[in-house]
Formats: sequence, C-alpha cells, structure tokens
Amino acid sequence: MSQLASMTLSVLNIYVSIILFTILSPVGCSFHVLIEDPLPVGHFEGMRTVRLQHTELETEAGVRAAPYVQDAHRILETWGFKIVEDSSADITLILETQTTPMSALYVEGQPLGTRRTLFTGARASGEITVQTSGHPDMSVRFSGTEPNSDFAIMSQRLENPANAPFQDAFAQEGGYYRALLNIFYNRIAEERFFKILDSGHRQIRGASADFCRYQKIQCPGV
Repeated sequence: MSQLASMTLSVLNIYVSIILFTILSPVGCSFHVLIEDPLPVGHFEGMRTVRLQHTELETEAGVRAAPYVQDAHRILETWGFKIVEDSSADITLILETQTTPMSALYVEGQPLGTRRTLFTGARASGEITVQTSGHPDMSVRFSGTEPNSDFAIMSQRLENPANAPFQDAFAQEGGYYRALLNIFYNRIAEERFFKILDSGHRQIRGASADFCRYQKIQCPGV
C-alpha cells in the first residue's frame, strides 16, 4: 500500500464515518410555507398574550424531544408576548406536527470497521392554526427536512433519536421557524418584529435573516 493511501485510511479511521445507506430517505422537493385565510396587516398590534397547544401525531422514539413549544416560546417572548395557558389569551396557536428522526448507517474507517446507526437527519412538518376573536382562523402549513449527513463523527449521542437535528429542520426554507415568521410579519410593528434578528439562538437568527432576504425586506444587519 502506498504511503498516501495509508495516510488516507488513517485519517478516515480517526475522524470520519462514511455513510453506507440511508434508512429513511430525506429526498424531496423544496417546500414553501402555505398560508390560508391570512389575517389583516397589523392584526396583532395591541395583543400581548398567546396560548400554544401542541399535538405530535407521530409516536416513534425521540419525536417528543423536538422543541416546538420551547422554540415558539423563545420567539414569542422576543416579540414581547406573554405565554399563558388559559382561554382568555389574545392569540391561540394550535400546532399539529409530524416529526421523524432520520437515521443512516455509517462505518468508521476501513470497509470492515465499526458500523453504527446514527440519527444525523430530521423531518419536521405540520400545521399551525391561528385563532383570534372575531376573525376566521388563519392556517399555515410547513415542512422542513435536514438530510442525513454524508459524513459523521462516531458519537454515542447521535445514536439516540432524541438528539436528531430537529432545529436544523425547523430552520429550512419551508420549516417551522419560517411558518412562525410568516404568521407575525406585518401583523406586529416592524421594530418589534426585527428584534428576532438579535436572537441568541443560531438557527432562529439564521432563519430570520433568510426570511428577510426571501421577502426582500430591508432588515437591520441583513
């Protein structure tokens, strides 16, 4: 074996795991958020409380770890909303989701090396129904997929489906974050909306900047 080939195998043994095949295929077309019965511009001005109801329709291992509720709270609180649990809320968001931790089989190093199933991808889709007093319900459908990685570092953490990259799926073009941004853009004041660009959460901040570029909005710092 040549010295170059030996060095290459050594690097593979130490650093990377090569994907053998995808158990759950992420292949699919790009999805855009779909909106039905949009509420009027400025509709949420003067509203300060939000109630969030979440139902996950899938039952497989790991799906309950997808942080739909936590991330919605983070975004809504950035915009100055208070999260409440009673029916007196100004806005009610009813969220139904279908979540899939996506796994693939990887081998470390040479063809006969260690093989492990790792959850390096995720799919997160669903519908948000927006209820406010005196108006028909607004409906927003979303779907985001983070494909399985071609390469992965062997990690016991990634063997757990609860650690699949759900938030990377949320941040995709037609994903969960984009749905929330579409619901509130133009329905709260711009100054209030743009606070999301200062989020300390990497995926939320990135999805917000992408939203500004897609909508051709002059957003601060984008």
